[in-house]
Amino acid sequence: METHGLRLENSRIVHRPGTSRDRYGEELPAPDCQTPIGGWDPRRLCASQEPVNCRRCLRRGGGHAAAGQAVALELF
Repeated sequence: METHGLRLENSRIVHRPGTSRDRYGEELPAPDCQTPIGGWDPRRLCASQEPVNCRRCLRRGGGHAAAGQAVALELF
């Protein structure tokens, strides 16, 4: 499956994939814009084939989505 972004459960916003560290120093998948995930539960993230449309992610990435670029996430 070719993935373009991450979506939080039923949200319409698609984020650019990034990572975050938990309090134990483990690297976890997270939105690139560092938008907090409710309850800090990475299991709420879903892969999306839709283009990135989060304004904060787009600003951090130079103002455009990486259309057609495949992203592989190592979840656990």
